Amino acid sequence: MKKRAIICVDDEKVVLLALKEQLKTNFPGNFLIETAESAEEAIGLIKELQEKKIDIPIIIADHLMPGTKGDALLIAARDIAPNTLKILLTGQATADAVGNTVNKANLYRYISKPWEKDDLILTLKEAIRIYDREKQLARINVMSRKVNSLLNMDELLDFLLNESIHILEADGGYLFMRFFPPRSKEFTKSTSAEISSDDYLKSICSEVLSKLKMVYRNDHDKSVKSVIAVPIKRGEKAEGVISFWRNHEDTPFTADDGRIIEILMAQGSSAIENAFLFEEQKKTENQLRNNKSELEKYLDQLRTIVDAIIQAMSMILEKRDPYTAGHQRRVSVLAEAIAAEMDLPKDSIEAVKFASIIHDIGKISIPAEILSKPGKLDEMEFILIKQHAKAGYEIWRFRLSCGSCLKTWDIGHHLQPAKMEQD
Repeated sequence: MKKRAIICVDDEKVVLLALKEQLKTNFPGNFLIETAESAEEAIGLIKELQEKKIDIPIIIADHLMPGTKGDALLIAARDIAPNTLKILLTGQATADAVGNTVNKANLYRYISKPWEKDDLILTLKEAIRIYDREKQLARINVMSRKVNSLLNMDELLDFLLNESIHILEADGGYLFMRFFPPRSKEFTKSTSAEISSDDYLKSICSEVLSKLKMVYRNDHDKSVKSVIAVPIKRGEKAEGVISFWRNHEDTPFTADDGRIIEILMAQGSSAIENAFLFEEQKKTENQLRNNKSELEKYLDQLRTIVDAIIQAMSMILEKRDPYTAGHQRRVSVLAEAIAAEMDLPKDSIEAVKFASIIHDIGKISIPAEILSKPGKLDEMEFILIKQHAKAGYEIWRFRLSCGSCLKTWDIGHHLQPAKMEQD
C-alpha cells in the first residue's frame, strides 16, 4: 500500500519522542511518523512529503511554540494540505485560539496535555478512517462522472478495474465478464505471476457467481493474504465478478471496504449495461450498413441486366426494321438530354432513357415483310403500322411497375399533345 505519514509538531523533544514511540507501536507498517520542532520546519516537511507523493492523513501540533503558534500553523497547513485532518494537542491554548483554529483550519479535534494514550490512539484511528473514507468518496465521485461517459466496453472495464484498485488501495485486481464475447482483465502492482490462475482466488470468484453476493477472506496461509470479490450484476443475474487482493497481513480488507466496492460496482453495472447496449447498437448499425451495401450491389447488377435486355430488345427491333435503324438510340440520347435539362430526378431520367430506346417495341407485332417492304405501303399496311404504338402500350401495361411514364410514352409517342389529352 502507499506510504502515509503522521506529522507531530512540538518544540519539546521529550514530547515528540513520547508521541513517536506511542504512534509507532499502534501504527506500524506503511505509516511514517515524522516530527518537527517548529511551525516553519513542519511546513517544509509537509511540502517535502508531498513531493515524494506520501499521503498525510493527520497533523498533530502543540499550540504554544516559539515563533509561529500551533493555531497559525494549522491554518497555514490547510492551504497546502486541505484534506489533512488537524489535531491541536496542548495544555495552554486559549478558547480564542481553539475557536480560531476550528473556524479557519477546520480543526478535527482538540486534545489537552497531558493526554491519555488510549484516547489519543482511538482519536487518531477514527481520524484516519474518516480521512480514508472522505478521500475514497471524492475519488468515487470523480470515477462516477468518468465511468458514465465511457461507452467502449474494453476501455470501461480497464478503467473500472484500475480505478477501483486505487480507491481500495489494493495490490491487484481481477475482473471477468461472461457475456459474449467473454472478457477477463487483470492488473497487479506486484511482480508475481498472474493471480487469476490461483485456485484460491478461482474458488472465491465461483462462490460469488453462485451466491450472487460479496465474499471476502482474510487468510494468512494463502498466496494472497486478503481477498474481496463482488458480483457484477445485470438485473438479477450476475454477468461477471470483480475481485481485489492485498498481500500484507497487517492491511486486511474490512466491511467498510466491502461497502465501498458495492457502491463502485452499482455504478459500474449501470455503465456496463450502457456500454453493452451501445455495442449492440453498433452491431445493428454495422449490419444495416452491410445489408445496404449488399442491396446496392444487387441493384447495380440488376440495372446492368435490365440495360442489357433493353439494348438487346432495341437491336432485335432494328433487325426487323432496317429502314429506321439507329432511330431508337438517337431518340434515347435526345430524350435523356431533355430530361436532364428539365432537372428531373435521377430515377426519372433513367426511366426516360430506357423508355426512349424501346419506344417502338410495339413494332414487334407488325409482320417483318411490311417493316422491310422496299416500296410504298398500301392503305391496309399503313393502318397496321400505325397500330404499333397501341401494341407497345399493351406490352408495358401489366409487365413492369415503372409507373405510367412508359405506358403513356408508348401509346402517345406518335400523337400531338392535344390528341393525347383527348385520348
